[in-house]
Amino acid sequence: MIFGVVRMIVNTFKKEVLVTKLIINLFKKNKSKSAFILMSYVNDASIDTCCAKFTKQYVTAIIHPAFKEENFLIVEEYDDEITAKTGHEKWVKTFEKWLPQELKDVTNNKIYKREYFE
Repeated sequence: MIFGVVRMIVNTFKKEVLVTKLIINLFKKNKSKSAFILMSYVNDASIDTCCAKFTKQYVTAIIHPAFKEENFLIVEEYDDEITAKTGHEKWVKTFEKWLPQELKDVTNNKIYKREYFE
């Protein structure tokens, strides 16, 4: 059981590094004042909200080991920076309370159920 927990922690850290690198590479701040990146780590979840400069779309992406995904899930899209900041805070508060039972990736409308660890 200890090895399972250690493996989960290592995998979570690897995912965190992967997500951070992807976010930085895909959503780097450009020189305009409207581009931004918000990053939070809550209850083993990496919650990142940013503006992709190539699409000018604001999104919130989440990765957590309970949802068994190697990549982050795009859970919400926004039209502007103000709603993106509000949406980011909503997801942070959701994960502060407890893990949701499911997450829906809005890019493919696939629902990912929460998996429980022993």
